[in-house]
Amino acid sequence: MIEIITGNDSKSVKLSFGSGDIGVTAHSINNEETHSVTGMVLFNNQNSREIGSVGGARAGQEFKETDFPVVMSFTDPYSIDVVMQQLKLARNLMMNNNPYV
Repeated sequence: MIEIITGNDSKSVKLSFGSGDIGVTAHSINNEETHSVTGMVLFNNQNSREIGSVGGARAGQEFKETDFPVVMSFTDPYSIDVVMQQLKLARNLMMNNNPYV
């Protein structure tokens, strides 16, 4: 579930994965003026379903960023590698029951 958490003077967005209720979609936007491509990963709440199954939003469809409550935007492909490395580290810590405090 995607939820907004309000603190003293701040807000955070929390994505809680594990029950199939967050849709994850890859997307890209071509900028013809700069001849560049921005890669995106879009997240939205959805009805729970089998984790990894295809939801309503699919890669290649036309979207507006404002259609999704959480958007990860990448102008450098190596930035995606950094996020993937941290996700893999988090997975390994979970699988090895390591609290990493």
